[in-house]
Amino acid sequence: MEASTLKEAFSPGRLNDGSLTSYGFGWGVSTFLGLQSLAHSGSWPGFRTRILRFPAQQFTVIILSNVAELEPNLLASRITKIDR
Repeated sequence: MEASTLKEAFSPGRLNDGSLTSYGFGWGVSTFLGLQSLAHSGSWPGFRTRILRFPAQQFTVIILSNVAELEPNLLASRITKIDR
């Protein structure tokens, strides 16, 4: 995949009125713990997932679960905070 395509995927979308969203081609674009972060999650009956990336820190947390009750967003956030 070309670098320009990845950059566009990881950039906030722009609405017709010119304002930015916190979503870019499937990735949530935001700040977490004061750091730029990219996130994506998904689910299917019985399965839950989360990927939380911090590009500048070269740090990524990936949660893959076949436990429907697991909260992957919360778990990824807790893992990120372990050494802070």
